[in-house]
Amino acid sequence: MSDQVEQSPSEESTMPVDVCQFLDLPYSSPSEDSENDEALEDMNFSLFTMEKSVSAFSQNEDNINQCDSNSETRQDARMQLPRDQTLNWCTCGNCSLCPKVESVCCHDRPEVLDLMSTNVGCVTNENFFQAQLMCEEGLAYNRLIYASHIKDDSARKKYLDRTFDNCLKRHLCYRNFLVIVNKGNLLGRNNRVVIPSLGGVVETCNTLKEEAQQIRREGYSAIDKADGIREQAYRVKDQAYELKEEAYEIKESALEARSALEGTLVETLALMKSQATTTNLYIQEIRASLSSLSERLESLEQDVGEKFAAQSSALDKLEEKVVSGTTEVVAKVAETQTTVATIKNRQQSWMSEIRLISLYKLTEENNRHPSGYDSDLITDGQFVDDRHRETSMRTYSHTLSRAHNNKIWIELGGLFRIHKIKIWNVRHCCQDQLVGSHIYADDKLIGTVIEPVANYDFTVADNDPTYASKVTLHQPLAKHIHILEMQVWGSGPFQNEDKFA
Repeated sequence: MSDQVEQSPSEESTMPVDVCQFLDLPYSSPSEDSENDEALEDMNFSLFTMEKSVSAFSQNEDNINQCDSNSETRQDARMQLPRDQTLNWCTCGNCSLCPKVESVCCHDRPEVLDLMSTNVGCVTNENFFQAQLMCEEGLAYNRLIYASHIKDDSARKKYLDRTFDNCLKRHLCYRNFLVIVNKGNLLGRNNRVVIPSLGGVVETCNTLKEEAQQIRREGYSAIDKADGIREQAYRVKDQAYELKEEAYEIKESALEARSALEGTLVETLALMKSQATTTNLYIQEIRASLSSLSERLESLEQDVGEKFAAQSSALDKLEEKVVSGTTEVVAKVAETQTTVATIKNRQQSWMSEIRLISLYKLTEENNRHPSGYDSDLITDGQFVDDRHRETSMRTYSHTLSRAHNNKIWIELGGLFRIHKIKIWNVRHCCQDQLVGSHIYADDKLIGTVIEPVANYDFTVADNDPTYASKVTLHQPLAKHIHILEMQVWGSGPFQNEDKFA
């Protein structure tokens, strides 16, 4: 018996079936796309074995008729019309119209019937078919088994690095069915086995193809939604820039107000100085008047009797003048003291404002990472909460290694009263690396991280005023320090001798 069935001229157009057209794969020659060589060769070989099996099926039809006592009757009915124009040759009820060479029912092959629990129904309904060919986990497992038989390391890695998409799943589905029907013998370039292509199996794999196309359409819809979200993000970014500009304007206004306050203080001090000078002149005039009076009294001692009344009147007037001048001086001094107290209260109110004092301040660390995870990122005011943006945005600080006593600190640039310290943990992974860390204001312990969460608030009690010029995050354990942001809220700055609670 020959290896192949001789084809008629009408059948030549349907054999062999192009594997790229059947599996919806792009055409590519080995020189254009070397990554698809091995997969295309295996798929083409699978269809080659299917063609050989159909030929063997046509030559051994007597053996097929032994599977059913009524096979002769069915054979007569099947021969009424070509198999690519009718389904009266189907016994399982699950076949579809295919090219003539592929129109073979699972009940026509004894080796397939041996795999079925009963002679009723289709092989696609069997448990082994659903578990090994229709289950994604089963296909992934068989993919690893197939990779283990690739002896060349680079070829094996190249195969495993391929995307596990629906195209590869359909290829594995065809291959696994061939291996199962072939009783476990491995297929490859040096092991050629003739296996038929079954209508039910093809229909099932085509169903997978339709599902993959539906998933692709849904993916395009998701891309459109993502584009809309991206446009919205750009709008939010523009609004953020506008808010930033407004913040700069507010900052400039605050600087102008500060300059105006400083000018007011200078003018007040100048006024106080001028008032003091005027008071000094008044005192000097009083002293001159008293000296003149003393001289006049000495000169008038000889004529006390005659001019006693006149001198008494002059003394009374002089006393009134002195009392009036003294009262005016006291009023001016009291007014000056009130102005100074008002200015002091305003200054204390301004310095008591609780605000973010760590933004853009100088930072440092003792275990610097050389790849762009600088400590300055913890005071830049930037936050990225999306788990899948850490490599593209990278707004968090990261130490070089898991060493003991990793530290990162902020130089506040002055003495401030600390009210709250807030730490923003990373979002994408490893939040437990911060557990065990201590936060210090100068040498005073403010708090300790005891659990992995997104952020931490360490608040200083109002009855325990804390002043510091540096805030330090210290990890005594062998762990990384990688955080998004460290914010310090407080008031000031103050002088050491000018602290007030």
